Amino acid sequence: TFYACADGVGEVSEWSLENGWDDCADGSDELPDAEGALERVVLATVNAGGFNEQDVNDDGTDDHCYVAEVTVTGDDGSSSTHLMKGTGWGFESVDLGNVDDLTYRGYAADGAIHQYGVPTSGCWDASVADIQSTGLVASSPTIESDGAVKRLISHGSMWTDDDWLQVSVSFEAAYHDPAEYTLEFELLDEMGNVEAASQMSVAPTSDDRVYSVQDSMYLADGLDAGEYCGTFELVDAQGVTVDTSDVAECMTVEELPEFLQELQTIGEAFGESNFESTLEAFGENLEDRLGSITEDIAYTNANFAMLWSPTHHTVVGVALGVSDNMDTWYTLVGPEVVEMYNDDINYSPSTPPATIGLNYYIGSAAEEAAEVVEDAQSVDDIADTSAHAEGMGDLAQVLEDAGVDPADVGIDEEDTQTDGSSDGSSDDEEPPATAEELIEEGGFGLPSVSGLATVAVLALAGIVAAQRNRDEE
Repeated sequence: TFYACADGVGEVSEWSLENGWDDCADGSDELPDAEGALERVVLATVNAGGFNEQDVNDDGTDDHCYVAEVTVTGDDGSSSTHLMKGTGWGFESVDLGNVDDLTYRGYAADGAIHQYGVPTSGCWDASVADIQSTGLVASSPTIESDGAVKRLISHGSMWTDDDWLQVSVSFEAAYHDPAEYTLEFELLDEMGNVEAASQMSVAPTSDDRVYSVQDSMYLADGLDAGEYCGTFELVDAQGVTVDTSDVAECMTVEELPEFLQELQTIGEAFGESNFESTLEAFGENLEDRLGSITEDIAYTNANFAMLWSPTHHTVVGVALGVSDNMDTWYTLVGPEVVEMYNDDINYSPSTPPATIGLNYYIGSAAEEAAEVVEDAQSVDDIADTSAHAEGMGDLAQVLEDAGVDPADVGIDEEDTQTDGSSDGSSDDEEPPATAEELIEEGGFGLPSVSGLATVAVLALAGIVAAQRNRDEE
């Protein structure tokens, strides 16, 4: 970057402004706020690049001189040819002119390197004309490059981050161009529909030339499966598009497996429903109804555990442990195990003092129970309500108090009466196999719970939700 002297004679670099020395003949470079007072001149240059070996024998004298002949073709169709003298390690650059005066933004450079003899003055002190006067020895058409004199889009990229679309763009010739622009981005689907869009401001300052810009766009509804491509447009202050570019690589959104789509649909449905508020209201109602119960609570703490078999190196079941007010822990729900190891809890092998109506199945029994539950339409289908007659009566009464007909959920009034009959079981029956025995037989399956336990779990969830709501208040 240079600044023209006020008298129009010569230019000085930005480092010469107000440095205590008169670099301009009229001393205008030392004016107060010289940077603002003088015309800013940005000179565009071109160089052939490459390496040319003048001293082939490495004896301290030149054996050949080189001249690069380069044609610069602007993106507006204009062209100019320049000759550049070799320096031994490269070529001297040539000024293309003041950037503000050039009619093009980008250019392509191509040409050849010519080898000549050595003038009496040597290569370094000779002019291009002196070198050419020695006669052409050989030519090599090896120059091919491109560049920019004003701001252009160099590279653009995009990627997704969860529900966000991220874009990033870098520029060429940002240092040369102080003008303001707007970078417009559009994400297009396979049909050309705009799925996301953004406008990014490009406002350079003396401290920040804006070599790149970034933006984030929230994809509220996500993207459907398919291919998506991005386009960028650089628009100047007058609303004229001066450059366009496509994202280097389009991105493909894969279609989710069917089961994940179903889970997503279920999750979205829960999110849009009033399930949480309904559960809280249910919990508050239930807690109010149970608030008058004064019976002692059998257990004061609980712990859910995954059961791991060190012999088989796999999970063989789950268990619900509970502790009483003496901090004695029991296995309330779980398979028959020889011993449970836990660094923090010592489980008692004794039978819990208070049990619940929950059946735990493993192996083939669990698989059979799962098949039954899948087609169940009422409580009778999944639980032996006659074995819980007293509890079913209480449950029926609670449902009636809540305005629900017990028959609507499959609770028969006859099932709420005990008849003293036996289910025909015998103390001589063979005890169920342990989890490790079942896994050795290849019959291990998932645990299953009875319908009454399902009701209990929902009730507990409601109470917890209601309690959490009050804690937050």
